[in-house]
Amino acid sequence: MRCEKCGAELDRRDRLRDGAYRCPECGAIRPAPSFRRKSPSPYRRKRGNCFAPAGNIFTRRYFRLPLWSWLVLLLAVIAAIVLIVTLGGRKAAPANDEMPVPEDVVLSVAPASGTPLPTGAPLNDSAADATGAPQGQIAAQTSSTATTGTALNDFLTGFDWAMSYLKYDSSLTLASTQSDSSGGTVNRYTFADWLELQLTIDPATNLIRSATATAQLEEGSTDNLRALASLAAVMYGLDKTLSGGACRSELEAMVADNSRSFSASSFTATLATGTFSGYTMEVVGTKQ
Repeated sequence: MRCEKCGAELDRRDRLRDGAYRCPECGAIRPAPSFRRKSPSPYRRKRGNCFAPAGNIFTRRYFRLPLWSWLVLLLAVIAAIVLIVTLGGRKAAPANDEMPVPEDVVLSVAPASGTPLPTGAPLNDSAADATGAPQGQIAAQTSSTATTGTALNDFLTGFDWAMSYLKYDSSLTLASTQSDSSGGTVNRYTFADWLELQLTIDPATNLIRSATATAQLEEGSTDNLRALASLAAVMYGLDKTLSGGACRSELEAMVADNSRSFSASSFTATLATGTFSGYTMEVVGTKQ
């Protein structure tokens, strides 16, 4: 160590009590050297404080986005997948989705209006239909050109959808086509091996004039649920504004009383019990 004034060399003998040095040559006082702390390196990592509050995990960024953003995207993807699977598994209904009632539902269901349908009473609220015929009887046709007002393709679409909804996997198969004496086209269809359907079609308009549906019961069984469900599907195919519960209630009532008929807005139906342990339903169009 040297004196800052004259440059003479200083040693321990020149040190004073307060730590300063006196130059033996010029007498200048050199203050005691200070011990300053070095500033920490900017590259040194800061030690974490274990007592400091932890940051919000949802605000941490991953790939330039906070965690909550990734969670929202994940939920949106899951919701989209569920929606696609749900919509893909459902079949589009051609019209009224109330028509079919699953097989495990009791046949006597209230109509769509919410008013229970009494056993033995027709679906019509009035004492007579539009032609003035008493309830329970078929109104006489005023013209051979009367139809149900339903096109063939619309009927086939509605019937197949209704049966599929009821978990009957077969579909109508055209068995034969011929002409009747009035010039109409008669198509005979089969469904599996227990339902036969005959449709008389107006060739000029392709509208259904009349229909005959024959449904057999399962062999050795007295359960008529399958047969009545198929006949209700026929009614629905002809008029998609009908509810399935009302159709089946009417069919049950017609099984109990063969003189009873069902009058819809454009057709009239009657039911007969055959010797083949099944039912035959006759449908006649009333729309001019």
